[in-house]
Amino acid sequence: SSLIPEALRVNVNATVPEELIKFVKEPNPIIFSVRQDFEYWLKKHSSEFLSSSGQITLDQLAVLSAFFVVDYIKYNASPLPRTLRDVVENRRGDCDDISRVLMNLLWSYGLPAKMIYGYLIVPDFNFTTSIGNFTYVFINGGPHAFTAAYLPGLHSWVSLDMLAGSYIFYPFIVDGVSLESDVN
Repeated sequence: SSLIPEALRVNVNATVPEELIKFVKEPNPIIFSVRQDFEYWLKKHSSEFLSSSGQITLDQLAVLSAFFVVDYIKYNASPLPRTLRDVVENRRGDCDDISRVLMNLLWSYGLPAKMIYGYLIVPDFNFTTSIGNFTYVFINGGPHAFTAAYLPGLHSWVSLDMLAGSYIFYPFIVDGVSLESDVN
């Protein structure tokens, strides 16, 4: 049991370039309860993930964090954003809420992360939603957000969108990038 926290503090064969440190912000304090649950989950599944040395790379940590968060926060669409506290306490959120949780979790390990938002292109996926007196109709996709992390072992930014597969399975039109850890 002591191997897991120790392994999570070890940067195995990789470092984050100095110019990317600006993508590592101070995580919101509520995220440390998520981190505790993630480390418990990782410890429970350690035989599946850890090498014989009991260590994982930062790249593996990022991907495992993404798999954990997309299961930990149940998807619940909302036209309005929720605070990080509300998302973590209720364990419900939509794509931007899940992205903020993952981004903060990655920051807590010193990994560069950012939220990318825009429009996911999914052929034959159409939906309509209303906000106040406005009705929005989306054809062949819709608005979406996901977390991208810099993976030192790959020397590259990588989509960690385990919810909709942005850049993994589907094209994405970027509208912006955010390092905002919470909404008010």
